[in-house]
Amino acid sequence: MIGLPRSTYYRRAADAAADLDAPPVDADAPLREAITVVRRSHPAYGYRRVTHALRREGLVVNKKRVQRVMRSLLAPPLPRRRSWQVAEPDVVTGAWYPNRRADCIPTGADQLWVADLT
Repeated sequence: MIGLPRSTYYRRAADAAADLDAPPVDADAPLREAITVVRRSHPAYGYRRVTHALRREGLVVNKKRVQRVMRSLLAPPLPRRRSWQVAEPDVVTGAWYPNRRADCIPTGADQLWVADLT
């Protein structure tokens, strides 16, 4: 007895019989290229939106595989710029919205209710 499990013996025998000189096959290369194409046109896309875009192109991909390949590319998505709305004058009249109750001085409770809807 060698003291070696049977599965290990057969695994090593199979590895020895295999062609070890052959270069390893990169199964993710086509997916990596497709992800790169999508990311060039949409750099802020994360793995979810990239997966959706690839599926629209007809590729059958899993989101976990896309996430793994994107992580291996070491290119995180760019943060999206937020669009802030700045208070501007009315386009038609050019006037700002005035505070119509600025001159009202309440003398008791529930006399003036104001809401800021910005």
